[in-house]
Amino acid sequence: MRRVATATMLCGGLCLPQLAGGHEVHHRVLHQEAVVVQLRYADDHPFRHERYTVRRAGAEAPFQRGRTDARGRIVFVPEGKGPWRIKAQSASGHGQVLTVEAGGASAREPAEGSGTGTRWSRMVFAVGLILALFGGFTLFQNRKGKT
Repeated sequence: MRRVATATMLCGGLCLPQLAGGHEVHHRVLHQEAVVVQLRYADDHPFRHERYTVRRAGAEAPFQRGRTDARGRIVFVPEGKGPWRIKAQSASGHGQVLTVEAGGASAREPAEGSGTGTRWSRMVFAVGLILALFGGFTLFQNRKGKT
C-alpha cells in the first residue's frame, strides 16, 4: 500500500510543473527608441491620467490607446517611419492633437525571462519536495510504531 502511495505521489509531483506551465507569463525587455511626448496644462501642471490615441497619419485604426502617466507623458515605439498623429483629451474637454515625425525604432538585444524560473528548476524542486514529504511521513510512521 505504501509503495502505491509513494509512486502516486512521485508521478503526481513530476506532472505538477507541466500543468502549472499554462499559467506562466513570460516577458522580454526590449531596449528600443521610443517617442515620449509630455503634455502639460497652461499652469504647468502635468496632463496626468488623461486619455490619448496614437495613429499612423492617414490610418483609421489606432496604433495605441491609453492614459498619460502621472507626469503627463505618452510613450510609444513607432513601427516604421512616417508621421504619427496623437490626440489627447481630458474629460473636461481640454486637449491637443499633434503630429510627430518618428523613424523606425532600432532595437538592441532583448532580455527574456519568466517570473517563475525554468521548468527544470521547478521539476527538481517538486521532486525534492516530494522526497522531503515522504521522508517526513516515514519518520512520523516509525516514531508512531515505537510508542
